[in-house]
Amino acid sequence: MSNEQTKPTTPKKSDAKLADIFKSRREELGLELVAAEKATKIRGRYLRLIEDGDYDKLNDDVYSKGYVKNYAEFLGLDSKSILKLYREERDMFANLRKRPRPEGAKPSLGLKPIDEQGFTVTPRIFLVLFGFGLVALIAGYIIWQVVLLSSPPRLNVDPINERVDTAFVFVSGRVDGGADVYINDSPINSTSDGAFREKVALVDGVNQIKISARNKLGKENVIQKTIIASLPTPSPTPSNMPTSAQKIDGVQLVVRIQKSATFLVVEADGQESFRGTVLPGNDQTFKAKSTIKLTTGNAGNTQLILTNSIVVNKDLGLVGRDGEAKNDLIFSKDTNVQ
Repeated sequence: MSNEQTKPTTPKKSDAKLADIFKSRREELGLELVAAEKATKIRGRYLRLIEDGDYDKLNDDVYSKGYVKNYAEFLGLDSKSILKLYREERDMFANLRKRPRPEGAKPSLGLKPIDEQGFTVTPRIFLVLFGFGLVALIAGYIIWQVVLLSSPPRLNVDPINERVDTAFVFVSGRVDGGADVYINDSPINSTSDGAFREKVALVDGVNQIKISARNKLGKENVIQKTIIASLPTPSPTPSNMPTSAQKIDGVQLVVRIQKSATFLVVEADGQESFRGTVLPGNDQTFKAKSTIKLTTGNAGNTQLILTNSIVVNKDLGLVGRDGEAKNDLIFSKDTNVQ
C-alpha cells in the first residue's frame, strides 16, 4: 500500500471505537497483522494492543502516540482525527480506572472443589502449590537468563554510504536476544524480531556514529560507522525576507544538541516535522505559522533559541536536567519568555 496513491480517510462520526476502526480498515485492505508489522516497523505486540483497545497494557507516552499516528498513516486514515479519538479514549480509560469498587463487592479467588467427592483446593493447599510453582519458575528463569545473557548480543547493521550530501541518514539493522539498541548511547526502538531503523541528523563534515546493543547483564556489542557529510551552504536571505535578527509573523525554534546524541520529536502546526536521533554539535531549525511542539529524550542536552512576533533569537538555555525527558513543550508565535 502506498500513501501517495491513497488519500487519508477520515473516520465517520459514530460510536465506533478506535480499535474497531484500525482493525476493520486493515481487514478492508486485505492485510495481515504480520504484514502491517513489517511495513510499519512497529512491533506486532503494540499493533495488537492498539487493535484490541487495551490501554491497560499500552503505555501512555510519546512512543505509543507515535505508533498510533504512524499506523493510521500506513492504513490511509486521517492521523489528526485518529489522534483526537485516541486522546478521548485515553482520558475515558483513565477516568474509569479512578472509579471505586461498588459497595458489597468482594474479591474472590474463585476456587471450587475439583469434584464433589474428592479433593478440595483450600487456601492453605493453594499457597503451598503456588510456592512450589513460584520457586520452580524463578529457578528456571535464572538459568535461562544466565545462558541467554552470558555473551554479548549479536548485532547486524545494514550498509551505510560513507559519503553523503544529505542532512540525515537512516541507520537500520537487527539485534538478537531482546537486547536494547542505542545510537551514540541514545536509546532507539526495535521491533519484536529485533529489527530497527532510526533517522539520524548529521553535521557538516565527519560524523562518528556508534551503534550498540546491550543486554540486561550489561553485555554489549558495538559497531562504529564514520559518515562524511557535505551539506549545501545555506542560500543568502532575500532582501524582502525577514532575517534572523527580526521578529517574524510565526514561530521559529533552533534546537541545539550539545554533548551527546539525543532523541527528538518535533511537530509544526500539528504535523510531525522530525522524529529521530540528533548528533552532538547539531543545530536543527524548525518553523511554523502558529505553534511548534517539541519532545526531547535528554532535556539537559537540548538548548533552544526562539524567534517569534515577541522575541528575536531568545536563548532559552537548556530545557531541563541531564538525562531528563521532556514531552510536548509548546512554543507559539505569541510566546513571551522573559
